[in-house]
Amino acid sequence: MEDTKKAGQELPQDDIAELLKEKKGGFVIKSFNWWAPLRLRAWALAAMLKGYFSFSEFCQLSLPSFFGDKSKFMDRYQAFLCEELKKECLGSSDNCVNLFGRKFGELNYYGVTHLINEVIILDQYHANQFLKKDSIVIDAGAHIGTFSVFAARLAPQGRVYSFEPVAETFQTLKKNAEYYPQITCVNYGLGDGIYQKNIFVDSRSTKGSVFEDSPLYSGKSDGRERESAIILTIDAFVAEHGISRINFIKIDAEGYEAKILKGARESIKKWKPVIAMSAYHNPNDKKDLPRIMKEICPDYICELHHDHEEDFICYIKK
Repeated sequence: MEDTKKAGQELPQDDIAELLKEKKGGFVIKSFNWWAPLRLRAWALAAMLKGYFSFSEFCQLSLPSFFGDKSKFMDRYQAFLCEELKKECLGSSDNCVNLFGRKFGELNYYGVTHLINEVIILDQYHANQFLKKDSIVIDAGAHIGTFSVFAARLAPQGRVYSFEPVAETFQTLKKNAEYYPQITCVNYGLGDGIYQKNIFVDSRSTKGSVFEDSPLYSGKSDGRERESAIILTIDAFVAEHGISRINFIKIDAEGYEAKILKGARESIKKWKPVIAMSAYHNPNDKKDLPRIMKEICPDYICELHHDHEEDFICYIKK
């Protein structure tokens, strides 16, 4: 009880979802969904006025990307955004924000706010359209749990199985999910078989970790740390745990989307869940992923959405 009380005292006052939805707060929050090139330039100008950049550096940042590499400015750019969002969101000292009345985060403030804006406010995976109060959900590539928490809120009488293979990211996922008893966190990856693989993790970011046989892996570590992770199939997990149905599968797995579909073949045939998945990791994804879905069940409609990132929303019309 004391831990809960202490956590409550540390909880930031303003709910980040409400701030983003209502466009309340400071300049960064209000401009979060501006047209991307305009937003970048507006934020860069504000950063220059606060001393993060010189006028010359601001001009370089404002030019289209083909005029030069902007990566050398990104640390300061993100530092500016994090500081501004910390003030505008009244974030806590451990990089957490208030999401639905609970602490959420442990990334920098910009990273957390960006995820919440895309996944929840802009509803990247169309969860509001398809999830019901008792939906059973698979979150493949749960990361720190942004979609898992959103799904748990939309399906309070359902169940969310959240798969994240990276050890440190999994610990953050567990902390963010601890207030939601319907979320089960699983420290495995998902794929087309049951085996152990190396996964290469960027120590500077919790995003972009790739398995050694992912099409995104270049064959070089590129400064990434190597971990070993166990991979399961959705079909094997369902059979082992006696799961009675699946209503929704979200997949964002850095090039493993096709493998995960193949490992869920029987579950998809049996329950015909809605599937929302990334469509941009591999050059052939836009052709291969709908083909795999049709091979599993010809009745699926696969819609390609360009709202934020490119994602397929696959469903059977009823």
